[in-house]
Amino acid sequence: MGLISDDVWAQIAPVFALRFPCEGIVAVMPDMTWRELENTAADPLRHFDLSFADKAELATNPPLALIHSHPNGNQEPSDADTISALSTGWTWGISVVHGLPETGEVFSVGYPEFWGDAVPIPPLLGRRYLWGVRDCWSVCRDYYRLKGHELKDVPRSRDPSLYPSGHPQSSPFRFYPPSVGFEPLDSWLDRRPGDFVTLCWRDHVPNHCAIYLGNSKLLHQPRDQASSEWTVNNETTLYTNMSAKFYRLKGSNATS
Repeated sequence: MGLISDDVWAQIAPVFALRFPCEGIVAVMPDMTWRELENTAADPLRHFDLSFADKAELATNPPLALIHSHPNGNQEPSDADTISALSTGWTWGISVVHGLPETGEVFSVGYPEFWGDAVPIPPLLGRRYLWGVRDCWSVCRDYYRLKGHELKDVPRSRDPSLYPSGHPQSSPFRFYPPSVGFEPLDSWLDRRPGDFVTLCWRDHVPNHCAIYLGNSKLLHQPRDQASSEWTVNNETTLYTNMSAKFYRLKGSNATS
């Protein structure tokens, strides 16, 4: 069973089918009651927004989860989804609805993919990749959470080139490590197990991160791959070629 039971989901799913091909919205409360919310977006086929009244109500009585649908889309949160989820502090979910927009016929309504701190931390190894939910930053953040260090989550854009130079999203792995409590090391030779590292993965800017586990091993999750332990055959070559930058979390002993 996920964040909500199959029985509760069976009650909610018809709402998203009814709203197809528009995006539907449902707030699930901590007592497992729920209610549909009005989508006030100018283009409800592609976006969603809440009324001022609903925003005020949920700010006073936060939901267990806010679920919205992606008609004929996927479960990846958009940049707007991730930024909004972080700003609210709520757990969010995405349900994918497949159907024919021309007729409104619905073929399937998928159980939501949830993300947020109310979701139990999955195993660090073998995670299925999903941008913004289970990706390289998520596995690193969860590593520290399991060690008792709560790091704030951060937005990261799929395409940093869309942002002007100097904007945090133009190079999130340069901007965010110091802002969440990491201190840069002078050299990768100073690394210890438990240190955080950013890498230029097939790019000229840092776009990937990992945890150094010791013995030339990194915990990481590349795009579209399961999370894994990566044994580096030649650390000098790899860290040089990928412009690796190592960091240590303030207040940690950096031991895995």
